[in-house]
Amino acid sequence: VQNDTFTTNRYITGNNIYVGRAVTTSKPQGDVVINSGAHVILDARYNIDLEPGFEVKLGGQFEIR
Repeated sequence: VQNDTFTTNRYITGNNIYVGRAVTTSKPQGDVVINSGAHVILDARYNIDLEPGFEVKLGGQFEIR
């Protein structure tokens, strides 16, 4: 997950999930921000890697499963 701003609820699944400013070359680099009112759930089978460029704003929710 890279270069995304979440303003609504989102459920993301995968074997391994990488979140941050520069975790893939398939998208432009950019921060990942969870805004107030959004609830994001990351559900990985193996690993979740949070890198620099990840932010949860006041009033936003973030959950790892």
